[in-house]
Amino acid sequence: MKPYPDYRPTDLPWLPKIPAHWEQRRAKNIFTESSKIVGRDAKNYPLLSLTLRGVIHRDIDSGKGKFPASFDTYKVVEKGNMVFCLFDVEETPRTVGLSEYEGMITGAYTIFQVHGVNARFIYYYYLALDNVKALQPLYSGLRKTIPIERLLGMRLPVPPREEQDRIVRFLDAKVAQIDRLIAIKQRQIEDLVNLKKKIIHQAVCGETSKVGLRATGIPWNPQCPQHWNIQRAKYLFFTEKTLNVGNKEKNVLSLTLNGVIRNNSDSPIGLSPQSYATYQLFNPNDLVFKLIDLNNVSTSRVGLVPERGVMSSAYLRLIARKKCNVRYFFYQYYDLWLRNVYNGLGAGVRQTLDATDLLNMMVLLPPPQEQDEIVYNLDNAVIKIAETSSVLMKQIDCLKELKARLISDVVTGAVDARGKEA
Repeated sequence: MKPYPDYRPTDLPWLPKIPAHWEQRRAKNIFTESSKIVGRDAKNYPLLSLTLRGVIHRDIDSGKGKFPASFDTYKVVEKGNMVFCLFDVEETPRTVGLSEYEGMITGAYTIFQVHGVNARFIYYYYLALDNVKALQPLYSGLRKTIPIERLLGMRLPVPPREEQDRIVRFLDAKVAQIDRLIAIKQRQIEDLVNLKKKIIHQAVCGETSKVGLRATGIPWNPQCPQHWNIQRAKYLFFTEKTLNVGNKEKNVLSLTLNGVIRNNSDSPIGLSPQSYATYQLFNPNDLVFKLIDLNNVSTSRVGLVPERGVMSSAYLRLIARKKCNVRYFFYQYYDLWLRNVYNGLGAGVRQTLDATDLLNMMVLLPPPQEQDEIVYNLDNAVIKIAETSSVLMKQIDCLKELKARLISDVVTGAVDARGKEA
């Protein structure tokens, strides 16, 4: 798309010029703050939330997230209202939304009615600013708060109403098209995740074996190939906690959803302790487990240590008693985590599985050569899936950048969308 033929300068720090025929209006002439509280009528209003996907319905009955004891102080939101989060602006993932619903939202947010302009055009404009945190000159205080008076005093670029409507129709269509492409690629990534789970499970349980299967008596792995052995883990592994005596500088490792990785000292994962003297020493090919708070499904539970280093004493460390392909057993334990098997075995309120429980669990034991073959095939399959997923994630990032750039260019008048069909 081409730029407009003529421009005129502005004194806006984030927008040096606008098309010559556009005007500037102060936000106070467009917005009217709405501060109506739901009070005792909260039960009559659906709960709304401001997210990266915009203003959405939130399910109170889902049990996900935290809810207040009372919603009496929540604000009423009407369809077409603008919703702003004007505090912690730098850290908040999304600070602006346009509600398509009636409902209620936390009283900490600021609600505006919109007058005299196409509300979706104004929403797209603030969305473009929010995408690059362009409102930084308006922040004040430690919590990076934008005072309402300062927000209402800022000037906005406003094209003629017919042009606003055209821009909105164009952006609605293009954004929907890009969002559909993103959704397709996200589903492809989900399919790859499920494929990875299936491939690992079938391999470590011998479901792809050409020989007959026999019953195992193990609830989570009821069958295995006839020639495989079944043993308790304690005959293959032992647990040991070797503390980092002397607190010498060593690699600090972390168990993440991407495996065991070295913790970057410049941007450590989680809080760094003052001393690593209570941390455990780990060696390459040690198995590491985090089997506390098993109800937290977002945390990785098993990993294979790639290099010597130290990790928190909260982790369990398994060491091979005799020569075996530890990577095969990593995949077997990893499969149990993917299938949420550990969750049903934990004890107590925090759903914890201790070292004794883990070592008493039965494991499937293929012949050594077959272990090596399984690991070789799984490593290749997992790498290919990871590479394909990485390509798809990069494509998603590019599509998101394209969407943000398109919105910004159109609503700021950097390009002329008047002649473009939706």
